[in-house]
Amino acid sequence: MTPQCEKILNHMMIYGSITGLQSINELGVLNYKGRIADLRKLGYTIETKWVTQKNRKGESKTFARYVLKGLPQDCSK
Repeated sequence: MTPQCEKILNHMMIYGSITGLQSINELGVLNYKGRIADLRKLGYTIETKWVTQKNRKGESKTFARYVLKGLPQDCSK
C-alpha cells in the first residue's frame, strides 16, 4: 500500500469518512480519487455519498464524501 493510501485509510479509520478538500488540505494528497480507487481494489468497501452544502458565499455546492464501510476479508489460511 502506498503512503498516500495509508494516509487516506488512517483518516477514514479515525473519522469514518473523508472529502477531497480534507484529503488535499489536511493530508496533502491531490489525487485522492485515484487513492480511493486503489483502496477499493485492495478490498476496502468505500461508499460515495454526495453532499450538498452552502459555501461561504451562500452558493449550493455538491461534493463527494467517501465513507469507509468495510475492511477486506482475510483470505489467508
